[in-house]
Amino acid sequence: MKHLNQEEIKHRHDIIKALLIYDPTIPHRTAARLLANDHSDLFPTLEIARNVLRYITGNRGQKHRENAIAGGNDRFRQPFTGDAMPIPTPFWDNTPFVFDTSDCLFVADNHIPFHEEGALELAVKDGKQRGAKDVAIIGDLLDHYQESSFSRQPDVSTLTQELKDGKQALRWLRKQFPNGRIIYKKGNHEARWQIKVHKTMPEVGALLDNFTDEKLGLEELGIEPVNDMRRIDMGYLSAIHGHELGKGTSVLVSAARTLQLKGKECAIVAHWHTPTQQRVRTLRGKHIGCWSLGCLCNLTPRYAPFNDWELGFAVFHRMDEKGNFVVENKTIIDGMVV
Repeated sequence: MKHLNQEEIKHRHDIIKALLIYDPTIPHRTAARLLANDHSDLFPTLEIARNVLRYITGNRGQKHRENAIAGGNDRFRQPFTGDAMPIPTPFWDNTPFVFDTSDCLFVADNHIPFHEEGALELAVKDGKQRGAKDVAIIGDLLDHYQESSFSRQPDVSTLTQELKDGKQALRWLRKQFPNGRIIYKKGNHEARWQIKVHKTMPEVGALLDNFTDEKLGLEELGIEPVNDMRRIDMGYLSAIHGHELGKGTSVLVSAARTLQLKGKECAIVAHWHTPTQQRVRTLRGKHIGCWSLGCLCNLTPRYAPFNDWELGFAVFHRMDEKGNFVVENKTIIDGMVV
């Protein structure tokens, strides 16, 4: 192995210091991989890069740490003790939900009881013909009209009726996929229930978090709930509901383009009720595809009678063990799937 002279050793140290100044929190393994890939003449192996990193940052024992402090290099990487400012434990679950499926039907935005008659049935029929074996509901199955903060009619769409109609739809869906997995991800409309209860009765709010799941019969139907703010991962593709991208997210051209700009990964989103697609190829040759789903609700609601919504659904096919996939994003027009 080539022995470096003093000038090359100094150059190697300067490269590491520049990297750590640019990103002081970069993990050692990630930094070592960058160094070995971009400067193979100075860092011929990953292990050499990691050893030099440990030396520079003082992470090779007490003596090296003291030398790093004396040389002014300790600012790059100091052991975290948590004494000054411990990190609080999140009160929500934001870990990804891993959905191990090979052929899956995506549906969303039914907004029961403001759903479009026959749309779910048509999506399921066509999805099964395309080979779907599992189902992912990615938000807003129910409308939760009475829990809305907007103005509403007191005798329209009570929670009791919504839960009854929703359970009927889920029972029918389970009959169509008797052996498949069905997951039900919550959207911003389902979140209306938690927000309403926690604001009104904060001390008992947590006790009622699963109230709607129980009334819908998710457990008896074998349907897996996924709370909002948790993305669903299926190989290289992730699924979210649009409100999870944060407030102020605007759709200037298409929902899929907004998702691609915000998420920067292959993903599919519901929420905006428009079937769109966006593909890009990155500088390093990575292909990123993003899709937005059409809805399964009434296209001319009272609060937005003029819009560009379309009925739709999608089918996901996983192609190999690596996670490569194909998405068929479909639109329903005049009772036909196109």
